[in-house]
Amino acid sequence: MKSFIEAAREHSRGERSASATRDIGQARIVVVGCGGAGNNTIKRLMTIGIQGAECIAINTDRQHLAVTTAHRKLLIGEKITRGLGAGGYPHVGQAAAEESTMQLTELLRDADLVFIACGMGGGTGTGSAPVVAEIAKRNDAIVVGVVTMPFALERTRIDKAKAGLARLQANADTVVVIDNQKLMELVPDLPIEEAFGVADEVLAGMVKGITETITMPSLINLDYADVRTIICNGGVALVGLGEATGPDRAEDAIKNALNSPLLEVEWSGATGALIHITGGPDMSLSEANSVGEKVSEKMSSNANVIWGARVEPRLNGMLRVMLILTGVKSPQLLPRAKEEVEKSSSHRRLAELGILDPSSSRRIPKSPTSSSAGTLDPRRIKADFRALGKIPSRSRESWEERLKPLEKRMSTPQKSEPKEDKKKLDELGLRRLL
Repeated sequence: MKSFIEAAREHSRGERSASATRDIGQARIVVVGCGGAGNNTIKRLMTIGIQGAECIAINTDRQHLAVTTAHRKLLIGEKITRGLGAGGYPHVGQAAAEESTMQLTELLRDADLVFIACGMGGGTGTGSAPVVAEIAKRNDAIVVGVVTMPFALERTRIDKAKAGLARLQANADTVVVIDNQKLMELVPDLPIEEAFGVADEVLAGMVKGITETITMPSLINLDYADVRTIICNGGVALVGLGEATGPDRAEDAIKNALNSPLLEVEWSGATGALIHITGGPDMSLSEANSVGEKVSEKMSSNANVIWGARVEPRLNGMLRVMLILTGVKSPQLLPRAKEEVEKSSSHRRLAELGILDPSSSRRIPKSPTSSSAGTLDPRRIKADFRALGKIPSRSRESWEERLKPLEKRMSTPQKSEPKEDKKKLDELGLRRLL
């Protein structure tokens, strides 16, 4: 029996080696990076390598395009911008893409799956990405937008970003959003260049993971039809990346993927999930199956869940999980809904402290006491009241005074040390950036 098993294993290894040399998929996958941020994603993909996809960089800035590595490049709107950029104006980026419609149509001809990467809030990416999406849809491709949103302090860019995002959503099947503000909160002490490098790594990792789910030989196979089923009309999506080592690596990798803080989306009501597991030669079929089953247990019974697994020799001892959850509720894409969620959370916290009546917004005359100093945070209380916007002017001063003694007793939170930031990146599987 033992010799039979060994022979079967040898045969299996030979089959996998042979399959790696075959053209394993007919789907044409294209990644288009629009504008400066999109071009950076393309450069990152070319650096880390991506199997089975063509990377195209488009820009209105001739100089930036010249230093971008890509399979193909296109300077759009040359008559309008003369290769000098869009000046931060989305309408210029849109006009540039429309001027180059014929070239873009040719680049996207026969594409089955098109990823569009850009940073929302600027000129070229914000304006051109929806046009590229529209052209791809006319060619009957599945379109996935992968975008970043600006920092909260970039007020002039935020409104542009929201408008551009709405236009992209109208033409894309699925849109994944990374909030740069959340990125900064996650790793506050990283140099800004490295922080943006993390965003580039996440964007590139998502695209690479989805693409190689289709194009690379797998222990448990997934094909283009599987991915199309999950992504088509998926709406808002979360793509979580997690990795872990050790005896509980399957459980830990799932936890890290579901809690990816850079992709803050309410996933519990997701309508679909595509799970791709990658591990070293020591990954067993039963271990891969357990990952898929554990994620399935957390999903709605009506959710469409499929999974596959692939062996990658360099990951010996490590398990990596990529989750694509579609049809989720995203506060990032629905600012009004986010505001209501924040107000609801503020009301709940104040009610739990006995400061507000749980059934209404009526204030209960209760002041913080010394015994509660360890659990009450005056900054949080003030922020919650501001979120609710319901502090009568006659009581605001009294509340401020009653919170002062508590504020004095509470130490100011210390900034996280760089090593803590690196620990957080470890949990995301992004430690290799530092």
